[in-house]
Amino acid sequence: MTSTNTTPTTSASIPIPTRKPFHGSCHCGLIRFVIFMTLPPPLIHASPTSTSTIRLRKCNCTTCHKMGLFHIRLPDAPNDFMLLNPTGMPHEKGGWEDQGMKSYRCFDQVSDWWFCGTCGVRPFVTGLDLKGGEMRKVDLRGVGLVEVGGEEVGVGEKEVWMCSREGKGEDGKMVEWVEGETGYLSVNATALEAGQDGCDLREWHEKGWISYLDCLDRKEENRLGRPWRGGMY
Repeated sequence: MTSTNTTPTTSASIPIPTRKPFHGSCHCGLIRFVIFMTLPPPLIHASPTSTSTIRLRKCNCTTCHKMGLFHIRLPDAPNDFMLLNPTGMPHEKGGWEDQGMKSYRCFDQVSDWWFCGTCGVRPFVTGLDLKGGEMRKVDLRGVGLVEVGGEEVGVGEKEVWMCSREGKGEDGKMVEWVEGETGYLSVNATALEAGQDGCDLREWHEKGWISYLDCLDRKEENRLGRPWRGGMY
């Protein structure tokens, strides 16, 4: 007998991976950003290649655990992330830090763990050679955004900060963005606005999309389903 509590799986009921914009912010609204995610993930694997799919990750290291980071690693960060506010560039006069955004660095000092100086929320991390990024003009309506944080998106182009497609490395030579090698971006899923259609963080856990990393002991391989020692669901 077929259970009435289960929905038959048909080709029509299986969601097709679709790239859509989602917006997020810190609690007070000083920091506002947009990311483009392809959901459901085209590939569900504990250790997929960086460009094959969105990677949803939880790490058990002391940094990530104490900061409450739920990592979203985008397959094409230079085109999948836009910082709307603060404006300008990081670590430059009049830029992010002069507008109230702060950076925490630890251990090897190569990553900026950005947070709001007012409410303390940590929305994303940047690192490696190309962490400086670049300013670009984007038609937000043209990429599918109607409103951000309850405010209607204006007509025309807006200047936003995005990860650099290429730039000078530490040795002065030109390098292209290679996720995890020349550039690093991780967005904190908890900073995404709740209630956006197609973005339900409960689903990510219930469907087993999250990869758990052992960066605390550095003994175990990435796995789906269960955190390693010191980690959290």
